[in-house]
Amino acid sequence: IASRTSSGRKGARADFSARPADAAHVVLDALDSDWMFWLILGLATVLRVLFLDIKPPHFDEGINGWFVDQMVKDGFYRYDPTNYHGPLHFYILFLSQALFGRNLYALRMPVVLASIGAVWLALKYDRVIPRPVARVAALAMALSPGFIFYGRYSIHEVWLLLFSMMFVFGLL
Repeated sequence: IASRTSSGRKGARADFSARPADAAHVVLDALDSDWMFWLILGLATVLRVLFLDIKPPHFDEGINGWFVDQMVKDGFYRYDPTNYHGPLHFYILFLSQALFGRNLYALRMPVVLASIGAVWLALKYDRVIPRPVARVAALAMALSPGFIFYGRYSIHEVWLLLFSMMFVFGLL
């Protein structure tokens, strides 16, 4: 349908034949925009760092801190097969405490960074899957209450997720 415009030449016509964008296209366009990458990553960061010390340390975090204390005393991580964990998490916590002191932030921040790294890596999956799909997955990770909880909790499992995602990304 062509109709007359209110301004311009007398013969000017406006083309109103294009349909307005539906909600799905608006969401897909927003997901595809450059700012969405930074919004998702910023949201993941804020939700993991804000009030990081509001929850008292859990038993597992205390044990992990104790292992780091033993590393300080002995100079290395003494592997115990009954612990079922390798040394990576303990050495990263050791480095964090050496740099930032013996406090809750130094204990939790390495896992917070690994958690944010996993969200960032999900965003990078747009090289192998459609960008909107990768961004929805990253947004779900950024907002997931379970992943926020474990992404603020100094345990080994977030490293497992991050390295598993890196492995799959490398395969793809």
